[in-house]
Amino acid sequence: LDAWLAFGGLAQRIEAPDLGAQLAARAVQRFPDQPRAWLWQAEEAQRRKDGEAARAAIARATALGPLDASVRLAVAAQLDALGDPLAAAAALANGDQDD
Repeated sequence: LDAWLAFGGLAQRIEAPDLGAQLAARAVQRFPDQPRAWLWQAEEAQRRKDGEAARAAIARATALGPLDASVRLAVAAQLDALGDPLAAAAALANGDQDD
């Protein structure tokens, strides 16, 4: 998945949003058990201004079980970008806490 995410970042840097969207869609097919793949899909949905699809992808990511702190932070950032700071706070509150 890390290589796929790197190619997605490259697609953003070369301003190829369609390529990035295709990679994100295929990443969730290839890595359906990886929360970061679903968060990438959520980011692409937000880019398209499809809040419903973004929320569905976030729900898939969070349903995959306990998330580490970095993934919970990414979930919270996505939810905040969707205008839901309460859900973002709840995402951060789940799991182990650190400084």
